[in-house]
Amino acid sequence: MSGHSRNRHRKPFRLPVAFCAVVLPALWLPAPAAADCSFAAGSGLGTATISLPVQISVPRNTPVGSILYDSNWVTAGPTSIVCQGTIVQKWGYASPMVPVPGYSNVYQTPVSGIGIKTAWANWLSGSPTIDSAALVSPPATLSVPNPSPTPYGPMGRYRLQLIVTGPVMPGIITLPGLLAQASYGTLNVNQLAVPGSTNIVRPPARYKIRQWW
Repeated sequence: MSGHSRNRHRKPFRLPVAFCAVVLPALWLPAPAAADCSFAAGSGLGTATISLPVQISVPRNTPVGSILYDSNWVTAGPTSIVCQGTIVQKWGYASPMVPVPGYSNVYQTPVSGIGIKTAWANWLSGSPTIDSAALVSPPATLSVPNPSPTPYGPMGRYRLQLIVTGPVMPGIITLPGLLAQASYGTLNVNQLAVPGSTNIVRPPARYKIRQWW
């Protein structure tokens, strides 16, 4: 039998009707919304502002580990959001920081012998320690699933400390104006602004006058 006759008797391919009935309606369904977050009604980006003291006097031989300044917790916002889908939560310093060797979550400042520790808490209740929410550089990240629209907040708050890490030299501490940020998905929710500068000085030395008469 010739090749022509074999082709003439081959059955044509037909797509089953039942398959079409299942597949075609599925193509008409709208695509699911992209995973992301948005501000709740009446909410928005929360900014905490911590103004450094104008001057700090550091006596000679101040023990290493001494806290020269503590802002305590300063509220940013408060901010409330809603997220859906799997999003990435990210929090930390807004620009690269240099760690101080031998210290946990303490980073260098422009003045030798003084480091900075900063924290962000995404809740407003209670009195957490600064170490329980300390920021790191590069920022920390966490993948969070939200099968359905999920509310977060109200949040959050920041805290900043200046810590003696070695022999202190006089100088001026100026930190990045935007020191830290926190985001859920592509949405920035909280940030820390640190305006101004701190002049680090030593108190004048005191000399004891000895009397010889």
